[in-house]
Amino acid sequence: MCNLYANGTLHTWQSDTIGLLLVGANTPGTRYQLAFWQLFTGNPATAQQVMYNIPSEFTLDAGEQSLHTRYTTLLNELIEFENNPVIVIEPGTAIYEVLMQLSTSGEDKPAALSRNILLSENLISYEEPIKLDDGLKSMPIYKPELKAVQSQKFRVFPNPANTFITVSWNVPGQETNILMIHDANGRQVLTRPLQGQHNEAIVDISDFVNGTYAVILSQGGKTVATETLVIAK
Repeated sequence: MCNLYANGTLHTWQSDTIGLLLVGANTPGTRYQLAFWQLFTGNPATAQQVMYNIPSEFTLDAGEQSLHTRYTTLLNELIEFENNPVIVIEPGTAIYEVLMQLSTSGEDKPAALSRNILLSENLISYEEPIKLDDGLKSMPIYKPELKAVQSQKFRVFPNPANTFITVSWNVPGQETNILMIHDANGRQVLTRPLQGQHNEAIVDISDFVNGTYAVILSQGGKTVATETLVIAK
């Protein structure tokens, strides 16, 4: 969309709708969007300035500072790539190594953006789901008048799984839903609160060893539903 706006409008970026929206917003997230938008509209110097100003405009904790460093690294690599037409993204090149490191060292937007670039160059294959928590998803409409069986209350897929699983749930109630995963020996290897009465979430299981696990949905200390998960890598 940014490329279309850059190439298909007679207006300057200052009068462009996307530019106005991003400039007018005042959060770190919109500042990162503005930096990359400036890059894609042909303003790399402005993009870098926007990026470098973020730590002075906002108070960043340690986690946010680490994320900022990853965003900055990605932006600088893309600017170098844009400025040097002879650079090729292929194994052994500096930009390839940076993108691979970004794509595998976290589950954030710089990682997803790096994966997208590597995927577009056919340098990696990726079969597991990627979900950025922007509220952009679809799910079945929950109808409370229908009596839900366990399979409707709680789903775990894919199964068998490799790196990620998706869990979806439809469980009304006043208390927070909790997701727990136990290994074959009954040891709890993951616990995580689930937001909302009916929703879905993606869970990273890349550190789990092969085997059979019990995926448990509980509410108020009581088990609501249980699914058996097989991890096979």
